[in-house]
Amino acid sequence: MSWRHFFLFKLPLSVLLLLGLAEGLAFSLSTTPQLRHPLDRLVASLPFETRDAEIVLFGDSVTQDVANQFELAEEGRLADLTTNKASAAMGMYLLLRRHLEHNQPPRHVVFAGTPEMLSYTPRESTSALYLASVFTKSDEQELLALAGLLPTTEFWKPALFEIETSIFNRIIAKLAGPRRLTRTALPAETRTPPREGPGGNSAPVSKIGERINARLELSRNAQLAIARICALSAAHDFQFHFVWAPLPVHAHERWQSDNRLQTLETAIAEITGPDCRNVTFTDINETHTFPNHAFRDADHLRRPGWTTFYGRILEDYLSRLPKR
Repeated sequence: MSWRHFFLFKLPLSVLLLLGLAEGLAFSLSTTPQLRHPLDRLVASLPFETRDAEIVLFGDSVTQDVANQFELAEEGRLADLTTNKASAAMGMYLLLRRHLEHNQPPRHVVFAGTPEMLSYTPRESTSALYLASVFTKSDEQELLALAGLLPTTEFWKPALFEIETSIFNRIIAKLAGPRRLTRTALPAETRTPPREGPGGNSAPVSKIGERINARLELSRNAQLAIARICALSAAHDFQFHFVWAPLPVHAHERWQSDNRLQTLETAIAEITGPDCRNVTFTDINETHTFPNHAFRDADHLRRPGWTTFYGRILEDYLSRLPKR
């Protein structure tokens, strides 16, 4: 066989064959949910796992660190739907709607997370990955467009040569099995603050400064999501609770001094109106202090001590919510 024959015939034919096989497999899996990240896996599991719980817990990765690892309520009472900041407040509403399609309405919907999540608007690439390609029903896509979160451009690429999302997203990620979380009970000693001091993997002062100067204004998608959750609250008679996750003490002090957090709560209350008759706000930073060195970066608590300490506080809060 000559090199000329190889390059002119055999190599192009081999590439075309691989291209056809890859595209055929991708097409056959086109209606199969992708399993690229925890939100994908959570949404894919909803039709198959009963979560008829009194409490539905939402939150960003600060709370997800705890909720994915520890049992925060007695068995069957809590449905953990925590995600991360990337899916924004709109992701919380769309996930709640999906939850209600397969489960009885809860008595309490709790958002436990950083106030910044309600100010966040994901970039187009982030929105495509965590919202538009996850919540693909026509009415969900319409709502994402209304919130300004639907990507404006999308170009088809052969599965074999797809660079940005890669062959992993269109084929391998759909063949992977769903992951089940194994949670453990919180250690008893977490009722007191850890003795971990400054140093180690604690966040540098510059990172804490970023949060001190954060702007707390409801994003367009948060306004829409909160209003829609309130409509569901009126329809299904559940209470809507906001719990502010741990903040570095210097950031919390600044936010308190200039009424930044109070202003955010007022903005939320104006949106909720009569639909959410029982909206509550709880700032755990008013009763528990989280020093700057409790954080491993600007947002997340150090593991294991400070994370489990927050878990115990959250568990105590959830245990006080009225039962059916």
